[in-house]
Amino acid sequence: EKGGNIPDWFSNPDPIENTILANGEGVSNSKRGATSKAKQLIKADFQSKAKSIVSGRTEDFFKETGEGASSEVYSAFEEITTSVMEGAVENWFEIKSTTVVEKSVKADGTPYNVYRHYILGGIDQAAADRQLLAKLKREKELMPAFEQTKSYDKLLADLERYKDKL
Repeated sequence: EKGGNIPDWFSNPDPIENTILANGEGVSNSKRGATSKAKQLIKADFQSKAKSIVSGRTEDFFKETGEGASSEVYSAFEEITTSVMEGAVENWFEIKSTTVVEKSVKADGTPYNVYRHYILGGIDQAAADRQLLAKLKREKELMPAFEQTKSYDKLLADLERYKDKL
């Protein structure tokens, strides 16, 4: 049998406020192997989403600061944002997982099991944003440029919203 038993929480996860979601599916002839593959895929999914966030924020920062800021300021902003998001990816947490055992048959007629592991995980966006702001505040040249942007206003508004939910 091939996996027709995909859990609904995996294929259509409910959004969780202040959380970036990702999922991974691993298939192996061992339960441990299936779990390991699923975890590798979820991490790759988070890395892709983190890269997209960094790219978007850096592009917005660049557009809004224009020619006024030095290339060192742009590089520092991108480096700090990347570092924060990489840390968030490393600290992803499991929301839900399950392993489905599927029966299969080898060419010679011998039955065997195939393990399919589904995992849904999250990254705490509020914690990542708080860490980003704290790191940016330590950068004397960068913070004044960042404070002039809509990205800064949005980050502060998001942090205020997170505070109400926590």
